[in-house]
Amino acid sequence: MPRARVVMRKIREVLRLTLGERLSQRRVRQITGVPESTIYDYLKSVFSNRNTAESSSSKSTDMPKAF
Repeated sequence: MPRARVVMRKIREVLRLTLGERLSQRRVRQITGVPESTIYDYLKSVFSNRNTAESSSSKSTDMPKAF
């Protein structure tokens, strides 16, 4: 069964809680109702885009511990 689409507001909330508040993916799921696999996908996407953008300046970034 395909996943339901999530509005941008929910994506921002997931990223704020995970990266800004440094909550675990499980806790973010409890607060937002977004599945942990979707949270993982959002973080993976954010960091892969970030690494691509920074690769031109030859900086490397590590994934956060919650990831």
